[in-house]
Amino acid sequence: TSADRERVAGLIRVLAAEAPAASAANLGGEWELVWSDAPDIVGSSFGTSTGVGGLSGPLAAAVRIGQSIDADALSIANIIEYEPPAWLASAVPGLASDRLQQRVLLSYATSGTRCSLTVRGAAFAPRTALGISLRALPPLELRGPLSLPFGSFEVLYNDGQLRAVRTQQGYFGVNRRLPDGASWD
Repeated sequence: TSADRERVAGLIRVLAAEAPAASAANLGGEWELVWSDAPDIVGSSFGTSTGVGGLSGPLAAAVRIGQSIDADALSIANIIEYEPPAWLASAVPGLASDRLQQRVLLSYATSGTRCSLTVRGAAFAPRTALGISLRALPPLELRGPLSLPFGSFEVLYNDGQLRAVRTQQGYFGVNRRLPDGASWD
């Protein structure tokens, strides 16, 4: 509900005031979105099922959203992982465990607590199909000769395990670092 979103946003503001991030450093690693008030996330099935939001259609339902950040290469892959919706998974044997990742490929630059983003391309990475792992396959990457500004976010809090940000549009996002050994790949 909007009251719940405002309550969580208030808690993020308190956390940021009590222990503010000194910089946008320590972004590298694998992160999973655990909460956001961004309307494109809140208004989807992912949001309904997790309390965060989601992106879905008749043939796919978002189950995880996150980021893979390479601090050395100054690159971010924003990742949405999809699975078949329940009606389709129940109709086709073996389909329930299928996963497909959509990735927006970005580069970034930091200044203080601000992280500015530039779109470099997109990628699609099938993870499983009919119960068969496809993780060994490289993602299909689409990159053009141009790059476009993608906005920015401000790191409000980052203890290395939990990160809270505010986007250029004023929305909040909370990410948790994936456990050691876990990866989006």
